[in-house]
Order: sequence, then structure tokens, then C-alpha cells
Amino acid sequence: MNVKLPEKYQPKIKSAYVNPGITLLLENFTKEVLFDFEVMIKIHFDPFKVPDNLYKFIKICNSFSIFTIKNIEETNCIEEQKVELKRFQMEIVVEINYETFQKEESIVVYEIIKNSSTLVGSMLTDILLNSSKIANVFRASKIILEKSYKPETSIDEMLYITMTAITGGFAGGFNRAILFVEDSGDFKVHRVIGPESDREADKTYEKFETLERNIELYLVLSRK
Repeated sequence: MNVKLPEKYQPKIKSAYVNPGITLLLENFTKEVLFDFEVMIKIHFDPFKVPDNLYKFIKICNSFSIFTIKNIEETNCIEEQKVELKRFQMEIVVEINYETFQKEESIVVYEIIKNSSTLVGSMLTDILLNSSKIANVFRASKIILEKSYKPETSIDEMLYITMTAITGGFAGGFNRAILFVEDSGDFKVHRVIGPESDREADKTYEKFETLERNIELYLVLSRK
């Protein structure tokens, strides 16, 4: 059970706004880890001299069960404020000092990853990469939806765009896509997209000299 901070800190903790991206990162992290963290907090006795990011961190600890606040120590020195994270009965995993808490959220996350153990740092980095991939898929989906609302977009073109998104390296990344249509209880192939052979695949990939970042460019090149 978390040690609760004195009531004088509670309004600041409750009003702290945590970036939804950090919340998502931690939600995924908690699904991966098989251990919990003990948290030691050193905080200024004056609530108005505590960094906002420290309040955010405390709010996070109150929201995720893998964090247990074990000790709270008040201090008269602003620069002494810090947080120590460690696995139960083990060495300190990471320490976040006052200077770090004064920086932007992104820098705080970076410092945590940089100073974490190899295991924790690699897990957080992997989650960030996968989250970025999902964001890219949503970006491609947005373009597809925008095109579908245009009166001039035909059904065939819509199917082509959708299947291209599924197979494009910027989104789904599948080698091929097949659309089946039900016909009198049977399913028949209606549309297929993808190379018929390795040679054709190589010919397609040779069109892209750089990373596939833009679905619009991909659609243009794929039609050539």
C-alpha cells in the first residue's frame, strides 16, 4: 500500500496533468513487467516549491499498482528533492533529481530511460517504437477516410487505396492482401494486391529509394 503524502500536497497532485502519451506508455509497460517498484520520495515541505513534474510522478504512482510509495521525506532544500525507484529488495533502478524534474516531460522520460537498467530501458524503448508504428497506421487511416468521403472516389479506387495501406511499409506492412466476396454461400476472390513473384516484388521495391513515409506518394508510385 502506498504511503500517502500529507493533505497539503493533495490539491497539486489531483490537478497535475499527465501527458496521455506517458499514460499509454505506462499502461503497456505494466503489461510487460513481472516485478514491482518501490518508490522513495524526497519533497519540499512547501507545496508551492515542488516541481510540477514531481506531482505528476506522484499521481502516476497512485494510478499504477506496479509503483508503491514506501517512504516520503520532507526537506527544506529545494535542490534535494528527488525520487528513487528500485525493484523490491534490490538495487536502485533509477534516480530522478530536482534538476531533471525541472525539465520538459519528454526530457524526464528520456532521462528515466537513459538511467534505467538495461532491461527496463529496452522495454520502454520498444513500447515507444511500437506506439509510433501505431500512430503511423492511424495517419494512413486518416488519409484513407478522407478520400472515402470525396464524391469522385470510386468503390474500386477505395478498395485499392485500402489494400495498398494494408500492404504498405508505412502502415500494415503485409506482403499481400486478398478481398473475398460472398457469393451464394461461397467466398470468391474479388481483389488481390501484391507481387506474383520475387522478381516482381524486387521491381516494386526498387521504386522506393528512401523510406516509405507517405501513403500519397506510395499510391502514385504503385500505379506506375
